[in-house]
Amino acid sequence: IDVRTLPPSTVSEKVLARFDSLPVESSLLLVSNEDPRPVFETLLEKRPGLFAWRPSFNGEGVHRVQIGRLRPKDGETSVHEFYGRDHDEIDVFLAYLREDLEEARRDGRPVPASAVKYFDVFDRRLDRHILWEECILFPAIEARAPALAGGPGTVMRQEHHDIGAIMGRLGALLHHKPSTPQHVNDALRHLYGLTGLLTLHNQKEEAVYYPMSDRVLTPEEQAEVLRATQAFSRGGR
Repeated sequence: IDVRTLPPSTVSEKVLARFDSLPVESSLLLVSNEDPRPVFETLLEKRPGLFAWRPSFNGEGVHRVQIGRLRPKDGETSVHEFYGRDHDEIDVFLAYLREDLEEARRDGRPVPASAVKYFDVFDRRLDRHILWEECILFPAIEARAPALAGGPGTVMRQEHHDIGAIMGRLGALLHHKPSTPQHVNDALRHLYGLTGLLTLHNQKEEAVYYPMSDRVLTPEEQAEVLRATQAFSRGGR
């Protein structure tokens, strides 16, 4: 859907209508001259957990976003797919946080309010995801494959600790009042380190723990992990 000729006020609803017409597990390509984040916010509000958002920007004023229609998340039966989808959703908030801070640095501005908003969602979602893993997923898999706990399990948990430490420093910088351009520079330095650590960490989880869940957990055990995960979410964490 090319929205470059549409009035900006109509774009989100037009894309939402087109999205709703998609078959599950298909996608559309959004092409826009404007920042597509209002469309992202609309989908986040009205179709949470039902879409994949993969943006790109060609540097010539044209934004392109691949928007996929997904199965309902609460109907997911694969632990691997459920947890992998959550990684993908969290990554969008990280990307927009980085984009806002890099723009602020180029313009010599203090931390923008939008960056704080994206950080807060990213922080909450990432903390919840780590708790899911440490309280539910890892123990379930390690009960079936005990050798994981002493090797990969130790590494994963240490990296969770390291990620939390960086998030604490990053949050302090972004929430500091008054904010200055130096806070932006310092925040970006921590954010780049965090991005590198998270990328490698998520790759290891998606190469070891998540596939292992499909191999060692019975369908009933996978269903129990997902029930516990979703109950944990509804409990407010």
